[in-house]
Amino acid sequence: MTPETSLTNLVDDEFCLTSLTPEEAEIWKERANKKQLPNLKLTGVYDAQELSRGKGVRIAIIDSGVDYNHPDLSSKFIEKGKDLVNQTDYPMDIDGHGTHIAGIIAGDSIGIAPAAALYALNSAALIW
Repeated sequence: MTPETSLTNLVDDEFCLTSLTPEEAEIWKERANKKQLPNLKLTGVYDAQELSRGKGVRIAIIDSGVDYNHPDLSSKFIEKGKDLVNQTDYPMDIDGHGTHIAGIIAGDSIGIAPAAALYALNSAALIW
């Protein structure tokens, strides 16, 4: 996958950083840092980041859990959170959805509020 073909996928909302090689991911991170990703421009993410990057904000992700070891998210957790289904302190994502949502909200690469702290709650089996 090249950045040019990835750009088409990105605009069509089919893009996922986890599907890229490390070199390709670095290209996207560099473009994001330079405010050159069209979907982030179109949705107002860059404008929102001018107002706030989420510093001092704590956000609970109530979903399928979060992969708290993900490189774009691991620094966001003061504590991992809770698995409400299995009653543990390890809310590891069971299907990737919660991690995807956490990345949109606070991921280092393309998150809306990259300075925010996260708290994960796995409630997937409770709401399905």
